[in-house]
Amino acid sequence: MKNRHHRSGRIYCLCSVKGMLIAAFALMLTAFSGIISHASAEKNEHLFFIERSKNKNIVYYDICHDGNNTLCAPNPVTAYWILHGGKKEVLSSLEKKYAFGIKPMDFQSNNYRFSIVACAKNTISVEKINGKYRASTSINNREIVLEKVYVNTKEDLFGMSTVNYIEYTGRTMQENTPVKIRVVPE
Repeated sequence: MKNRHHRSGRIYCLCSVKGMLIAAFALMLTAFSGIISHASAEKNEHLFFIERSKNKNIVYYDICHDGNNTLCAPNPVTAYWILHGGKKEVLSSLEKKYAFGIKPMDFQSNNYRFSIVACAKNTISVEKINGKYRASTSINNREIVLEKVYVNTKEDLFGMSTVNYIEYTGRTMQENTPVKIRVVPE
């Protein structure tokens, strides 16, 4: 009788260990689902894109924010290619370092300033404008909400590109009217 009681004690003990493992597993799943729901609450929105005369591939710049519209730290802006066939591709290390990469300047929960590596003098500010995150910049002393940048280039015999002009398309900050500004490099 004593032996039988002792065995049931072990069974009870095993059941409580099993129960604790199940409870721990359930707790981990709950925590993990919280992480997943938090991550899925993050939203990416297009800010602007760069087209080039060289081909039909486009570089997109997106902003990432959470469900409360707080920018994702530490790098809320991402850049990537959309190739001619619609395929999404990351920028190469060289493209990030010398051309289309993002050079961060200032970050706050709802405001981010950066420049594109190839145009380091031109600061782009990301902030909420009319309830939506927008990229704004100053071109020829005019503040615009940036939508598109078009870069017209000419290649020489060695494949080296020379920029003929850059065209910025967007809307004026004050009047919200369409604007297109062409800049010819010196």
